[in-house]
Amino acid sequence: MRRVALEEAFWVEGLSTKGSFTDEGSNAIRSEVLAGIRERIADYTETRLPDMDRYGIDVQVLSLTAPGLQVQPDPHLATNDAVLANDHFASVIKTHPDRFAGF
Repeated sequence: MRRVALEEAFWVEGLSTKGSFTDEGSNAIRSEVLAGIRERIADYTETRLPDMDRYGIDVQVLSLTAPGLQVQPDPHLATNDAVLANDHFASVIKTHPDRFAGF
């Protein structure tokens, strides 16, 4: 049986919009835990793939972490961020089409 993990969070460095794991001042998570999340949420090959193998996950369906671009009040910046995020995760999926899908 294949195991598929749905809505696995990812983040793209360089977005104008700040996600839930980018601003320490607004987060109730301890800073050392937050640092680990930040490192892992933007990674695909160093930790994510080995973790998937370790826990028997065949495919992750990637989804931009919430709150995502919907919190960006500037439509121009939101559109630019959406293009950047979609292009980024499309390239990840293209590199590992048997391991990642997009949501």
